[in-house]
Amino acid sequence: MNRRAFFLNAEPILALAKRSKTPYSIAFLDIDHFKTINDSYGHDVGDEALKHFANILRDCYRDYDIVARFGGEEFTALLPGTDAAAAATFTQRVRTAMNENPVNVGDEFFTLKLRSGIASSEIGNDNLKYLISIAGKALSDAKTSGRDRKRGL
Repeated sequence: MNRRAFFLNAEPILALAKRSKTPYSIAFLDIDHFKTINDSYGHDVGDEALKHFANILRDCYRDYDIVARFGGEEFTALLPGTDAAAAATFTQRVRTAMNENPVNVGDEFFTLKLRSGIASSEIGNDNLKYLISIAGKALSDAKTSGRDRKRGL
């Protein structure tokens, strides 16, 4: 799913969350050093790494979560019925799966590392675009504080 499809599919889920007063969270997921993968192995291998990551994500999210590629190596997940602690558990589950399932390129294997940022409607503002901006800032903080990390609000 791309960014546009993400927003189209999010609308009914958000309406239900607001009506039922249940929390939801946004998680941004970004592959560490993705440019290095493209530069070292080529863009075809980079594409395979993205597919590998997408398959890992597919195994980690629930049927009613909305997960989309937002651009480059950045993905986002809308996690309905999920507070900040559960969203952190989700990103850790993805991180663990990545560590346990390296990408195979010919005779070489490499492990993808993950940066993540989360935001939850529990912070008192359940506006999707606002939470996306907060999760994006948390992701940016994770990038500046080191690799293979998560941050959240």
